[in-house]
Amino acid sequence: MAAALFFGPPGRQLYGYHHVPRGAPTSAVLLCPPWGREYQYAHRTLSVLAGRLQARGVHVLRFDYSGTGDSWGDSTQGDFQSWVDDLEHAVQELRLASGLPLVDLVGLRLGGYLAARASGRIPNIRTLVLWDPVTHGGVWIEEMGAPEAFASGLVELGDLLVTEEFVEEVRSLRPEHMEEAHAHETICLITQEDHDYPDPPTLPGSRTDHLPQPAPWREDASIWSGKVPPDAVKRIVEWLT
Repeated sequence: MAAALFFGPPGRQLYGYHHVPRGAPTSAVLLCPPWGREYQYAHRTLSVLAGRLQARGVHVLRFDYSGTGDSWGDSTQGDFQSWVDDLEHAVQELRLASGLPLVDLVGLRLGGYLAARASGRIPNIRTLVLWDPVTHGGVWIEEMGAPEAFASGLVELGDLLVTEEFVEEVRSLRPEHMEEAHAHETICLITQEDHDYPDPPTLPGSRTDHLPQPAPWREDASIWSGKVPPDAVKRIVEWLT
């Protein structure tokens, strides 16, 4: 069973999708999505991952950050601190819905960066999976394409309108900002063997697994979406169940 819901503080509601397993739950997982066009293309993969985890007895919550998707606000109101706060609200909602105190976080791309930061503030995170996390903001902006500024003072980045302040916040993103990450176990999954892309961060007590796979956050023109990387999905499910 899966159910759509709104949660979070009044006046700043977040939209989520709760995948409820049958029988006694084994664990609870929060999926932290990418942002911009990467969110759009990776949506299919995260839905498949949620379904596979649910079939293994896992409570899964997918959600939209504030200013994105069906959550409160628009794209010009997004910033990293607000999204870390959103992650805290999502973990709280998942704990209440599942009845389980330990929660796993799976963060893809920018979601990996945000999950690492949030895990330093949220107690009882069991496993933290950072899936090809964004670690260098300048490189990520290049991948998104050159930002286009408008006379209004807004900027188009990743197919969304954002503020100039947000672009500068992204540009300043560095691996050391993730060093506050804390979980019982941290795994960095790298599927893109691009030697031009900086190495993932080395976090205390973490390990890095390399598994070449299609990038679900990039468009496959034949299906107008991102490809589902089956081996990456399978490995994450095995880690968490």
